[in-house]
Amino acid sequence: MNFLNEDDAEKLVRSGLKALVISLDGASQEVYQRYRIGGDLSKVLENTKLIVEKKKKLNSSSPYIIIQFLVMRHNEHEMSRIRKIADEIGVDSLRFRPIYIDSLEKDRDWLPSNDRYNRYKILEPNLRKKPCFWLWTGAVINWDCSISPCSGGQTYDKKWDFGNMFEEGFKKIWNNKKYRASRKLFHGKKAEECDTVCFKCQFGK
Repeated sequence: MNFLNEDDAEKLVRSGLKALVISLDGASQEVYQRYRIGGDLSKVLENTKLIVEKKKKLNSSSPYIIIQFLVMRHNEHEMSRIRKIADEIGVDSLRFRPIYIDSLEKDRDWLPSNDRYNRYKILEPNLRKKPCFWLWTGAVINWDCSISPCSGGQTYDKKWDFGNMFEEGFKKIWNNKKYRASRKLFHGKKAEECDTVCFKCQFGK
């Protein structure tokens, strides 16, 4: 969204893409660039408007345009402002999402004070993860069709993949040993011996 031009916007609308999620984690340049380093908020807003206009011009119902705002400590005060911006631009939806963090020591200050948008339940002196929804409702399909259980930072290493769709198919992976063991972990049940990233997750302990 920092590099889109008018021709690209029209091609995008004509492409048949069903949904487009635009990450917009701030309503001012100062706040936006703290997380989206190097990003130009005015350019993103300009290009979002451009896509909305192209949809109208081409009388297209797609793509369904979603502005996604990751709620963090430094930007939660701009939530009402981003609602106004989304309404003025005319996008189809605005959604607020909590963030994942990788380290208690380094990243705790990113967590918002609003508990509704805090993925982690604070039980001093440690943090504990709230019930994990990824293992039942979602998955991350990577560029090579490998499957990761979530979008958390600890899953970036390929050794933690749960399988590959090219080799096994999604349905088989979804109910394989790694998924079953990880789900049991979050239910507090004794899981079969299986080394998955969920067992390494500091927030699942």
